Amino acid sequence: MSPGPDFFTFSGGVPGGDKGVRDGMNSERMLPRRTPDLYSRLTRLKQRSVVAFFLGGLSMTLVALILPTTNAPNAAWGTGLFLVSLLLGSVQVLLVKRQMERGTRVDGPLMLLGNACVVTAALGETYRFGSQVSAQMVLWPMVFAPGFLERRWWPWQAALSVVSLFTLASVKAEVMGGDARWWIGALVVSVTVLVTGLVVGYFRLAAEHEAEALAHHSLTDPLTGLLNRRALPEKFRQLLDAVPPGHQVALVMVDLDYFKRVNDQFGHPAGDQVLQTLSQVLRQSAHPAHLLARMGGEEFLWVLHGPASQHLHDQVEEARQVVGRSPDMRGTTLSAGVVTRARASLTPEHWSELLTLADRALYRAKDEGRNRICHA
Repeated sequence: MSPGPDFFTFSGGVPGGDKGVRDGMNSERMLPRRTPDLYSRLTRLKQRSVVAFFLGGLSMTLVALILPTTNAPNAAWGTGLFLVSLLLGSVQVLLVKRQMERGTRVDGPLMLLGNACVVTAALGETYRFGSQVSAQMVLWPMVFAPGFLERRWWPWQAALSVVSLFTLASVKAEVMGGDARWWIGALVVSVTVLVTGLVVGYFRLAAEHEAEALAHHSLTDPLTGLLNRRALPEKFRQLLDAVPPGHQVALVMVDLDYFKRVNDQFGHPAGDQVLQTLSQVLRQSAHPAHLLARMGGEEFLWVLHGPASQHLHDQVEEARQVVGRSPDMRGTTLSAGVVTRARASLTPEHWSELLTLADRALYRAKDEGRNRICHA
């Protein structure tokens, strides 16, 4: 979203008292303009986790290299594998640093390196000390993968975890000796790891569903189902990206005339119905690629585009006439302020300027008698 203050502020009102209802049932609370970037926060958490795991593994590896070895199956091999594990961990940290600098996702390489780093460290312990306590670290990638990786990588991580567990169990049986049925223990641990990963994945999906629902509600007006004011800067940027350079873009501020009378004479539920009817009229008049939002109270915004500015005016005029003829509008009419610019001359930074110009044109429409369209 474009930079700016933490909250949107609404103008006090239009001459004639039509805006007084904003403080009543039909008004909208002033809400925070920005919502936390969940993806960025999760990315930073993932990056810090990788660094933390690397530092933990580095500490354990350094301790392992210092400790004396007795009756080691192959101390030289073990030392070499520990050093390879350190190298793989270092590459992981460099990938994370690159991701932080360029904003690119490298989930696949990080997953492969993480598993390789854990397995080589466990094999290093097997050959250097004749034990395999660090094999438990294979649990880490599987448990944390559903929390940090993209969904498409989850099955691959599960397969890598199972292969890693069977590989370590096989090497342990060969190097250290043991029951020929080593695969039974590996199978039990693999099932446990997979079930744990599925549980973590389920909770992540549930959390994402809740986050998406909250994001939708935070950007939507509950009465009309249109966007609210908080969503507009980003949606305006997206609209500009989709508009052909040769088109005209019109930003329209729409306001109902005499709306306060509806609330006073028929009650706020009737006022809500009028606002819902207006939102339906705007939806029917607008193209799916247009931008519609409720700004607050009885004020709406419509951003439309097309090859000719006159055609845009005609669309707004048609909506004004429909409102004036509809008995469901309970005697209210529509005033609009319009500002039109060539797409080639616009950037997302023009949002506030266009909004101000359209609002001034709306004020003029009110001053000149209402139920009309004025252009900035």
